[in-house]
Amino acid sequence: MDKTTFKLFTLLGLSVILGLHFVEVSTNESQSFSIAYFMFEWLPLYLAWGCCLRLGIASGCVIPPRKNNKSRPSITH
Repeated sequence: MDKTTFKLFTLLGLSVILGLHFVEVSTNESQSFSIAYFMFEWLPLYLAWGCCLRLGIASGCVIPPRKNNKSRPSITH
């Protein structure tokens, strides 16, 4: 998977989680505002998708593109 596809995939996943969370808050108001409920059900999902997005963004900045080194001698038998 190339970097652009990975970034788009993680943005899509993060937006789906955000949409599901919004729908759950709007339909189940009594339990949805509990901090413990948020920490155990939604926070791990946000952290996982957020970390994937951060890796996708950081991979383009930190890792330089690999150069093809043609000066190395090839091993022949």
